[in-house]
Amino acid sequence: MNPFSIINPSTDEEICQVEEGTKSDPDKAIEAAEKGFQYDSPWRKFDPAVRPQLICKLADLLLRVVDYLATVMLALKLGSALVCGNVVILKPAEQTPLTTPFYPSAIKEAGFPP
Repeated sequence: MNPFSIINPSTDEEICQVEEGTKSDPDKAIEAAEKGFQYDSPWRKFDPAVRPQLICKLADLLLRVVDYLATVMLALKLGSALVCGNVVILKPAEQTPLTTPFYPSAIKEAGFPP
């Protein structure tokens, strides 16, 4: 494990420490995305007419934590990709790693297939 500090740029104080990704993390993410894109995956079988409903539910869930999100750009890009049936790999910027932990739990709670 290799933690690094997240620093508040306005105060130079440490906010927290997060774990640095490993060399194998990108391979794991790509493998998971490939599984999600397989013809027989739950996501590919998911009714395209229901996808927008899931996106709306996800948006409602993310609005609960919008004050904690540094940007909503990811949410905008994520929604359009998912409505079109794409798989998505989230990779936060090194400077803002705390913006993405909300997404996996919200996606699961919204009812997206694994």
